[in-house]
Amino acid sequence: MRALVRDGTPPVREVLVHAGAVPHLDSTAAAMLKELIAELHEGGVELALARATTGLMHDLQRNGIVALVGEDRFFDTVAAGVDDFLHRSQPRLG
Repeated sequence: MRALVRDGTPPVREVLVHAGAVPHLDSTAAAMLKELIAELHEGGVELALARATTGLMHDLQRNGIVALVGEDRFFDTVAAGVDDFLHRSQPRLG
């Protein structure tokens, strides 16, 4: 993911992760995810997650990751995440 973000043309502005197959997050994975979030933010890239399970959300909340990502960056479906990005990316008129 790091290489794709770094080398993306046009520049990557957001990464949407389909997290439906991730049931839980252990402390090692939480630490790695926090590091990735920090790297992405330093590069001006947002992280969003779609289809996070209840168990995963609990683990993300407990590890402070929901606060880092932002509660509004979690989506029920991938399509909802994409729609949100496209809506926010539209030029504002007026």
